[in-house]
Amino acid sequence: MNEYIQTTLFAAPREAYPGKYDADLLEQYKIYVASAEKVSDRRHTGNAFFLAINTALVSLIGFRWPEGDKHLAPTWVMAIALSGIVLSVAWRLIVGSYRGLNSGKFAVIHAIEERLPLRLFACEWEALGGGKDRRKYTPLSHVEQTVPLVFLLLYLMMALWWALRSMGIAQ
Repeated sequence: MNEYIQTTLFAAPREAYPGKYDADLLEQYKIYVASAEKVSDRRHTGNAFFLAINTALVSLIGFRWPEGDKHLAPTWVMAIALSGIVLSVAWRLIVGSYRGLNSGKFAVIHAIEERLPLRLFACEWEALGGGKDRRKYTPLSHVEQTVPLVFLLLYLMMALWWALRSMGIAQ
């Protein structure tokens, strides 16, 4: 457990706390778990947004592709590819940011659970191998970071193909 969290999290010992320590601890725990769920909800919304935008960008190319590449202006394709590259990099960075935020929140949740009768999240995480045993559990953030990478590679291949085509190297 992170030493900083252990020494900073609990502002007052039980005997010095003026209120109902156990009831207040449980209430704050519930609020904090709810805030972790909200982060996961925002993460899901962000992923849906980036997936929709990337699907639309790829569809712009695919919509005209069957008519032949002579209808696709190289500058248009490069603009789509560069936009997609920027969006994919941003998406991957945001997924990493949410991953870090959730990790911090769950470290705090685990510390609070040390003062509660049950350590539900800590026990669940242990049962899942701490995210290290892929046979038991693959953390969603690992999967989430793959999708923007796939789009990034697609856009890079698209940009490279159009660059080579404009130089007369590719057909």
